[in-house]
Amino acid sequence: MESEQPMRHHSLHATRLAHEHIGTIMTFVYSRRPLGQLVEDKFRGEWKYLWRALFEIPEERAERALLELGLYIRIIDDGEGRVLSSQLYGDRVAFGEIIGTDGSRTPLRIREVANKIIHAERYKWNVAADSGPTAVCIASQDECRKWSSASINLVALAAFCGQLMS
Repeated sequence: MESEQPMRHHSLHATRLAHEHIGTIMTFVYSRRPLGQLVEDKFRGEWKYLWRALFEIPEERAERALLELGLYIRIIDDGEGRVLSSQLYGDRVAFGEIIGTDGSRTPLRIREVANKIIHAERYKWNVAADSGPTAVCIASQDECRKWSSASINLVALAAFCGQLMS
């Protein structure tokens, strides 16, 4: 039996950045509803710049963090010989689901989380999901022949990132 190999330097750096990005994403999704309630309760009339500061800019940052997190998951998985996607998580853990162009639903594995994030045309956020917030990746024109969207369970993704050593 082979001994465990320490994570490579680029993998450790990528895990630090993955932690930073999942923090940005989770802060965004869990602050969205309370901030909406705050604006509704405390502000009357049009507050265009406040709306931009509280909602639009954080969403832009969350989208950028999601894309970069997808890239770092791929870097970590590739750097570790796909241990994350094959041996550690494999088919046992679902991080959401892929919706096919025919409406079929298949479990979303960690490697596919990265792929769907990277190849998505755009993202939608569902902060009111009963099972926790989700990020929905909408397929790009090139990808839409294979899949239409992928729903990522952000609590499961946060748990994955929380297990990465940095």
